[in-house]
Amino acid sequence: LPLTGSDLVSMGIDTDWVPEVDYDVGDYVRIISGAFAEFKGTVSAMDYEKEQVTIEVQMFGRITPTTVNFTQVQKV
Repeated sequence: LPLTGSDLVSMGIDTDWVPEVDYDVGDYVRIISGAFAEFKGTVSAMDYEKEQVTIEVQMFGRITPTTVNFTQVQKV
């Protein structure tokens, strides 16, 4: 489980690392890790403050919004 920025701060570690994001809203992406690994979908929203992306994936015949970290996604 990756540490969040607030976890690092509470441990006294200061970092300015920002994940590299090569996708944007409307792009088709693949989730590469976590519970939804290998699912593909369209980016519907990006939260740069929380470093999270919302992807609309198809599950059980329905479009389902799924929120994951920036580092869990790869552009297709």
